[in-house]
Amino acid sequence: MTLAEARALCPGLVDVAHEPQRDLRALEAFGRWLMARFSPVVCVEPPDALFLEVGGCEKLFGGLDRLLHLALDSIKRLNITASLVIAPTPGAAWAISRVCPAASGHLIRAERLRDVLLRLPPSTLRIAPSVSGALERVGIDTIGRLLSLPRQTLPARFGVDLLRRLDQALGVVPEAGIPLPHRTPVRAEFEFDGSVECLETIWLTLKKLVHQVVLELTRRGCGARQVKLRLRQTYKLPIEKQIALSRPSRDPAGLFNLLCCALETLKADDGFTAVELAVPVFEPLPEPQIALLGGEDHVAETELDHLIERLVVRMGEDAVVRVRMHESHVPEQACVYTRVMDRAIATGTPRSEKHLRPPGELRVEPSAPRPLCLLNTPEQIGVIVSPSQDREGRPVLFNRNGKVHRLTQAIGPERICGQWWDGRNKTRDYFDVEDDAGRRFWIFRVLQTWTWYLHGRFE
Repeated sequence: MTLAEARALCPGLVDVAHEPQRDLRALEAFGRWLMARFSPVVCVEPPDALFLEVGGCEKLFGGLDRLLHLALDSIKRLNITASLVIAPTPGAAWAISRVCPAASGHLIRAERLRDVLLRLPPSTLRIAPSVSGALERVGIDTIGRLLSLPRQTLPARFGVDLLRRLDQALGVVPEAGIPLPHRTPVRAEFEFDGSVECLETIWLTLKKLVHQVVLELTRRGCGARQVKLRLRQTYKLPIEKQIALSRPSRDPAGLFNLLCCALETLKADDGFTAVELAVPVFEPLPEPQIALLGGEDHVAETELDHLIERLVVRMGEDAVVRVRMHESHVPEQACVYTRVMDRAIATGTPRSEKHLRPPGELRVEPSAPRPLCLLNTPEQIGVIVSPSQDREGRPVLFNRNGKVHRLTQAIGPERICGQWWDGRNKTRDYFDVEDDAGRRFWIFRVLQTWTWYLHGRFE
């Protein structure tokens, strides 16, 4: 049925757009969580299944029964509804999980495997819906009835995939999956024989650790986005520093300089016992292709990135912000200020203006010039218009804090309507005016109240 029909039957229906790629990424992330806790081999079976190789793991958990109980309890704590089945073959585990109730766990031993599978419908064998429908039309509603048919006639009538899936479920044919690759952390550590108080030794050790981390990043074809440094002390808590980078980098000199900036006030009175360097966030970094002409732009962007990173290290992430365009015709709401590292770390996009807008975001282009200097709050002023008896006349003079500005030019009006959800009395008529001293101002009147305000000044 259509969504409109479903809503008519169920007014409280909650609908979410289907995003298979996001679902696959979430399934892989869940698989890695299981990999870190229950099995080193996890295979993804889109769109909603995971295979864990638990052979040999039962000794670590005290048996398969306890492993099943621990896994089911852990998944429930994550508020994930899943059916867990431990069976001798992946195909059998998948088939049984399709008929088991949600949030349940089952352990099928090898001696019971065939008896359990014989009672299941053929649709649980991971076959195409068309094949499953064809079997139902001829009265084959269980795997047991399917096995009673002559085997040599099945490929011609239902395709070769049916026999392959059936043999995989019964264990006649082995099934090999593609496990998720292991992601070892990018880190380096050096532990001293004793307490070290010499800062020169600390710097030399840190430089070697940076070199080791960069070699690992180069091997993976990635660049660091976050770097964490940990200095362990003898009798005090360890000193920890975290550095965020505006774009992926594996430049050893640049990383070392940033770490030095973060440790400018470091004191080694009590000595250090170890230095740890880790890269918790890294991203693919292809080799840059610099054009023969116009390479100055690349150099300028790189220098700007280094400047921002040094400012963030010295002053903190909250002290360095950038301006992002916002979808609004109201001038004071046309931009927002965000931390310069927030979007870079979250999405991995460069900070250049052409990448600042998220996909699908509308950028409102003004139809007239805007002043660089806007007041945080528009300031009410007194204005004389010409002709004086016409409220919609052009401004010829305004008074601000007792100082009179006689206007020689007035360009406008530019009408900007307010947002209806903020009230109706928000329509503004803006004028670009210039006084007899050559100073340009941006003033407006509220159409509903006929009051005038100063909003900005042209430099």
